[in-house]
Amino acid sequence: MVGRFHLALRATLVAAFVLAGFSADAARVRLPDDGPIPVFNPVAAQQARTAARRGEAAARNVVRVAKRAGKAAARMLKAARAAAKPGLPDRGPIPAVSPTRPRAVEASADADPAKAAKPARKLSAKQARAAAKRGKAAARQVVLWAGRAGKAIRKTANTAANAEAARRKQAEAAAVKPGKRTSMAPLVDREGAVPMPAEEVACRDRLRAANVKFVEEAPLSDPLGCAAPYPIKLQNLGPDFGIKPDAVLNCRMAEAVVGFTRDVIAPAAVQEFETRLKGLRQASGYVCRPRNGSQKLSEHAFGNALDISSFLLEDGSEVTVEATREPDRSVFLSKLRSAACGPFKTVLGPGSDADHALHFHFDLAQRRRGGTFCQ
Repeated sequence: MVGRFHLALRATLVAAFVLAGFSADAARVRLPDDGPIPVFNPVAAQQARTAARRGEAAARNVVRVAKRAGKAAARMLKAARAAAKPGLPDRGPIPAVSPTRPRAVEASADADPAKAAKPARKLSAKQARAAAKRGKAAARQVVLWAGRAGKAIRKTANTAANAEAARRKQAEAAAVKPGKRTSMAPLVDREGAVPMPAEEVACRDRLRAANVKFVEEAPLSDPLGCAAPYPIKLQNLGPDFGIKPDAVLNCRMAEAVVGFTRDVIAPAAVQEFETRLKGLRQASGYVCRPRNGSQKLSEHAFGNALDISSFLLEDGSEVTVEATREPDRSVFLSKLRSAACGPFKTVLGPGSDADHALHFHFDLAQRRRGGTFCQ
């Protein structure tokens, strides 16, 4: 009985491990890398990466449950083998052995061997039934996790297929001849470029209407996940305000900086220093890097953030961003910091941490329910 149970349980565990290995390998679905990719699609890529991680997690759960089932099976087999050996009953007192009557004890045991072995057989059958129940429960758990892994793998494959379809669609759109209009959106003023989304075109129209000087940049992407599909190089903040050096940003962030400079920074400079604002000195626009002390990508990696190190005034003075005790400078910097929380979703500066002691960090990170993070 123990031998048959052992063989059946081993066959179940081997099948579970094979299924777990297949699930772990199949979960690592990758997009084909042949053919040109004109524009990096961060949304589709993120969906594919998320689905792949879910598939791998489900596969790891299958392996974990299979290992637990193997350990449980080993314990069951050990218990069954121990139960198969003749032993004392688990109920009733154990008679004491008298050293003066060894032959009488042996004779009483030999007189009725079936009666002496009967309690051991009952105990073995009980333990075998309990072991079988536990084995069935472990097998059901393996099957359950295998089913979840299969669903995750199918979802990963569907996401990868959708991303591939989007890539091919972009490749076909890139083959449109320059000057030819499509129903998607107007073309960028660059030969061979992919049609630009309507919101990007509208953003550029608003910047031109405000006399903001900028030039188009080539799409930016990196294997790390950094991406700016439609970046621009901001050369000024309007006819009255400059920016040094030029900043590479996405159009939405550039428009937010232009509006904040015109509506908040310039009036505050006149109020506190009785002189007009000449421009800004920026420390960082687009940079492909993670956040300091983290593996998560910074908003700079998407052209969605700007670091401002100082403000240039027409009287030749420069207000640096730092902790200061000078009343006018302290009030000026505090006004800007408070007013920035809202137009920008993240506002950091001196006092937030050591990394932001000498500049303001403004970005448009998407947060839950449109919330902000200002320190």
